[in-house]
Amino acid sequence: WALVAAPQFSTSPSSPPYSPSVLVRMKTATDGAHMHYTTDGSEPDDDSSDEYEGALLFDEAGDYTVRAIAVHDGMTTSDVADFSFTVLPQAAAPEAQPESSSKPHNGEVTVTLSSATPGAAL
Repeated sequence: WALVAAPQFSTSPSSPPYSPSVLVRMKTATDGAHMHYTTDGSEPDDDSSDEYEGALLFDEAGDYTVRAIAVHDGMTTSDVADFSFTVLPQAAAPEAQPESSSKPHNGEVTVTLSSATPGAAL
């Protein structure tokens, strides 16, 4: 029997860093095949794992692995494909000191920008 092509992954946004969320899409080059996946690290199968029906949204910070197979009647199930990624938390909005004012300033004003998010670059 012919082997079904393994799932391939794509994301939106298309490359890391993923923050505050990512959409993961899957496709297979085998026409008529359908895909099953897991997100808990277990091996997918066509009986007990979720069937892929559209993009998967990951919108909580953390490390993830999507494992997927493609299946087609009369063909050998694909190898397991894995996609691991990290979703970073949303960075806090920058804060300016001194705060903006509607009053005009005569002369030079020094403004300091900071973020409550550790390690954030401004």
